[in-house]
Amino acid sequence: MSTTFAALKERFNTTTEFVGEFAADLDIPVLTGPQCQGDVSVCPASLYGAKPTFGDAVAVTGAGVEVIRGGAMNNAHTLRSLDAGVMWRPVLFSDEGVALGELTVPAGAQCFLEHPEHGFNGVAAGTYVIGHQREQAEAVRMVAD
Repeated sequence: MSTTFAALKERFNTTTEFVGEFAADLDIPVLTGPQCQGDVSVCPASLYGAKPTFGDAVAVTGAGVEVIRGGAMNNAHTLRSLDAGVMWRPVLFSDEGVALGELTVPAGAQCFLEHPEHGFNGVAAGTYVIGHQREQAEAVRMVAD
C-alpha cells in the first residue's frame, strides 16, 4: 500500500494543503520511534516518563480523531487509519500537563497523524503517548504551532 502524500490524501479524502503539488510524490515514512509534528509529539509509551491517566478508548478511522487544535492557526492535528484495532484514549490527568492521550496501533496496522500545514506523519505498530511539545524560553512553555 502506497504511503505517498497524494495516496494518503486520496485514501482519507482530506483537503490537507501542505506544500502543493511537488509534495504529491513524497513518501511518508511509517516510524516506531519518537517524532514531532508542529507542536505535537509522538513518543513510544516505553520511553515516556510520566504515567498519565487515560479515558475510554475510541476507534481511529479514516474519518479521523482530532487530537488537538494548533494555537496559532487553529488547525487540527488528526489521527487517521483504515486498519482495524487502532485506538485512541484521551488523557484524563497528567502530572506534567503535556500528554494528550495514548495511541495503540496493533501489529500489521498503521496510523497517520495529519495536519493541514505539516502533512502526514506515519505511526507504526506500538503504543504511544501523544503530547504537547515544550520549549525553554524565558520560562518552560508549550510550543506554539
